[in-house]
Amino acid sequence: MKLFNISTSIILITFFLSSNLFAQGFINPIFLQQQQGNPKEKKVERVQYVGQWEVADSEGKNFLINLKEDGTAVSNWKNGEEGSWEFKNAKAYVEWKNGWKDIIHKDGDGFKKVAYAPGSGFKDAPDNASRAKKV
Repeated sequence: MKLFNISTSIILITFFLSSNLFAQGFINPIFLQQQQGNPKEKKVERVQYVGQWEVADSEGKNFLINLKEDGTAVSNWKNGEEGSWEFKNAKAYVEWKNGWKDIIHKDGDGFKKVAYAPGSGFKDAPDNASRAKKV
């Protein structure tokens, strides 16, 4: 019986201290939630980008981009293009040998591709955009 009383006392003291610390602002529940992250938000990882993507060009014509595990990229746009890609800031940055650049990134519940013409940089305004669907 004595063990039950000690356990109950420890639980009550812990509850009192934690609720008192919340009330006095020493423990901020919003801060704790931010530290733990939003459980509904899924972390985007490199592996999610590896594979084939259906996107559209500036004329609205669909084509495929294949982002390979080794960092190379190929597409069937026009006569086929080759390039390389890297994962940074939860986005796939693709640089094509013909000078075009693409970014595929998470956009709401799906993904989006934005493209930059030769001579443009990733920080410039994109020349076109389309949805990106992994196939």
